[in-house]
Amino acid sequence: MKTILTIAVFTFSIIALSNTESSTAKNCSEVKNSCEYYSCIESKKQCGEFGYLQSFGQKYCQRFQDKISKKLSQRGRIWLQEVRSCLIDELSKISPQIGCYGLKKMAFRSHVPCYQKTRFCELNKWDKYHVIKTLKSELKNRHVLAAGIRVLKSCRWIRFY
Repeated sequence: MKTILTIAVFTFSIIALSNTESSTAKNCSEVKNSCEYYSCIESKKQCGEFGYLQSFGQKYCQRFQDKISKKLSQRGRIWLQEVRSCLIDELSKISPQIGCYGLKKMAFRSHVPCYQKTRFCELNKWDKYHVIKTLKSELKNRHVLAAGIRVLKSCRWIRFY
């Protein structure tokens, strides 16, 4: 009787864990078009407050959505939706087996192609200004600095003062 009870508990535990995992994956795909996607993935990865998902992805997605989008032109707001969609889509392609540091590197690598694909260079100067000003405090982050320089070079818009 004790063996049957142990097997039953073990079986239910496995079923519960697999349901939770697929439910979390399903929930993340349900919020793929919003900033919530970063926190959903974070709940699975557990990279912490200094990991890419919390310290950059979620933080700036939310900041651009809540504060900066109001300052952008209509074209700038469309760009913002397109670049968010591109960045989240690229993030969703990263293997779940990749660790937090690998995820950070791969996520930052997707920034330049996403900015180029969504035609950041074609935004008006005020939209570019608001985007750059928002990210200015992150320029101490080597990943952000390198990506920023590559994006601006591709625009042929880089100036050093």
